[in-house]
Amino acid sequence: MRASNLLRVCLAIAVLASGCASSPSGASADALNRRAAAEGSAFRFKTVTLDGAARLTLVLAADLPSGPTRADVPTRRNILLLIADTEATAGRPAPEIEDIKLLPDGRELWLIKTSGHNGVGYIVRLKPSAQGGGTDIEVSGARGYYKD
Repeated sequence: MRASNLLRVCLAIAVLASGCASSPSGASADALNRRAAAEGSAFRFKTVTLDGAARLTLVLAADLPSGPTRADVPTRRNILLLIADTEATAGRPAPEIEDIKLLPDGRELWLIKTSGHNGVGYIVRLKPSAQGGGTDIEVSGARGYYKD
């Protein structure tokens, strides 16, 4: 991600985190969403009304298909252990997978079961091990989002 794009995404996240009652215009949200789509993000921005105020909120991209993970059983266990470490650090219970969304570039979005409108997702990238005979796992997250 280029520095200018990273700055824009960080700025948008700062708006989300601030709980600010104002949100960028629809044109700004559209521009953010076009950029997110071009960068292969699993998330989009949507204006929702929370506690009587319109807020720019992160949501899942609507066009992501669900599907099975490409990970074999031992690799799935290792992915869940990595996710469980992050969840425990955040003070949340052991994760249960709600769904796996398949991203166009081969990554997977592992969604954790949560209650209410707050969702948590982890981006998982699986690559053949450079040493051979295994799979390298990259897990990034936890990414919070608003569930409709």
